[in-house]
Formats: sequence, structure tokens, C-alpha cells
Amino acid sequence: MNSLFEKAKERILNQPPETYGLFMTRLIEKTADKSGGLLRIHRDERDIFDKILSDINDKRETDALIVLDESNYLASRGGFIFVGEEYEVDQTLDLLLKDLKQEMMPVIAKGLFSVQT
Repeated sequence: MNSLFEKAKERILNQPPETYGLFMTRLIEKTADKSGGLLRIHRDERDIFDKILSDINDKRETDALIVLDESNYLASRGGFIFVGEEYEVDQTLDLLLKDLKQEMMPVIAKGLFSVQT
């Protein structure tokens, strides 16, 4: 099961930048909503997130801009942490996939270990 989720993470990270960027754009917009804040990312993904934030911020008011947190980079690639004025949301791939795995475990276990009558 763990290797399946590791492969899923690798597939997401190896998508073309446009595809990965679209996925991250949706996640940022959903997470931040109309709030401004900081975005913590991995240093190697800076070019991708610079473009994303440029596009997102073009449609926002000045007090609702989202900027990269250049003093706190993430240790691993994949996703971001949004730091708003009143809340912080972890949208890293590691956490998203961990949550998905926990949700799926009971369903998988039931399918594997249920007794058919």
C-alpha cells in the first residue's frame, strides 16, 4: 500500500509543469479563497509557483495577494502550506496522500477481509 502511494506522488511530481500547475492553482484557490497570505513551497518548485501566483494575483485585490514565503522553504517537493492571517493549511502532497490512504484503508480492508456468504 505504501509503495502505491509513493508511486502516486512520483507520478504527480513528474507531470508536465502545466498540468501540475493547474492542480496546484485549484488547490491554492480553494485553500485561500479570498484571503491573502504566504505560500510555503519547496525551493525547486519556485518557477512553477511564481507563474501560478502571478496568474492568481492578477485577479485579486491588493490586500488579498498571495506571496511566496522565501524565508521558510519546505523540505520536500509537492504542494504547499498556506499561511493566512488567521489560519494555516497544509496542502503538501505527503499530507494529502496520507489522508487519502487513511480514508481508503477501511474500504480496502473490508474488501480484502470480509467474509462472503
